[in-house]
Amino acid sequence: MLISVILPVYNVSEYLSKCLDSIISQSYGNLEIICVNDASSDNSLEILEEYKQKDKRIRIIKNETNVGAGESRNIGLKAANGEYVHFVDPDDWLEADLYSGLCKKLQEFSQPDILYFKYNTFDNISKEFNTVEFKNETITNRILNPVKNPEAFDNWDRYAWIKLHKRQFLLDNNIFYTHDKALEEMIPAAIAYINCKTLVYTDIIGINYRINRKGSLVPEGYKSFKGIVKAFEHNKKLYKNLPDNIKYRLLGFDYYQIRHNVEKAYIENEISTFELIKTVIRLNTPDSKKYIYTELDPNEYELLINLRKVLMRKHCPNLWKNIINIKKKLFKSV
Repeated sequence: MLISVILPVYNVSEYLSKCLDSIISQSYGNLEIICVNDASSDNSLEILEEYKQKDKRIRIIKNETNVGAGESRNIGLKAANGEYVHFVDPDDWLEADLYSGLCKKLQEFSQPDILYFKYNTFDNISKEFNTVEFKNETITNRILNPVKNPEAFDNWDRYAWIKLHKRQFLLDNNIFYTHDKALEEMIPAAIAYINCKTLVYTDIIGINYRINRKGSLVPEGYKSFKGIVKAFEHNKKLYKNLPDNIKYRLLGFDYYQIRHNVEKAYIENEISTFELIKTVIRLNTPDSKKYIYTELDPNEYELLINLRKVLMRKHCPNLWKNIINIKKKLFKSV
């Protein structure tokens, strides 16, 4: 079974060799490695060319201009030949037997549309590792249909790199990544989730995800808050005909992510107080109280409570810290 490993590359020369080494040294060898150089201005392309000389499985596609990780993934997907594709970020690295283990799972579960695995976080500052476990371990190693099995949502995540996709499934459902660098995973992950008929969460720990890296696109997400709201409204239409128990869980997840990013945009002076209030009001539609939140108490998302909290965080940071410390002490004493 051929697996297409798709690697969008932009100015990651510091980390690229470690990532490539972890791919070419996999114990499972039936891979094609598609590296899409997104007009890097550092020596990332030179590193790719060097590795291509070492390993004939590596193909390099060169973008003339910088189009972002999402569009680079699309370019790689269109060039891929594998039965399954794995989108890898070039600052992360794989465990040695990842593909070997995943191929066994693919055979065991009759080649599902999507196959998830667990991952470690690696803090680029503290150098600490942490394994991210699934919230619901009882649904691992089972074939699930997300629309028929709402518990499948318990372990769902949008990250492209924590799962294998059946290539034909992505093409048949026209699932591609957005051009917005900050939102490249939000819409396609939702489309994939509601269209897949077979999804499996495995107990394999497969990748080491680097966090707190300078230059990473992840912290930039909140800067595109207008696009985030637009994506939320897109997904709301997408979920319209789903059963309520699925629809409101998906909306709750989206809402949590969006409100977090909009709040951060305000704290970081990316949007004005007027824009913050307008956006929060826009997001709070009559059905928002029905959203099912998997992360936090839904009461924290009431309109006035949330606005008060955000305004206090920005304009009275010391008072906010004192309140948080008091809350922590109170909870510890209970």
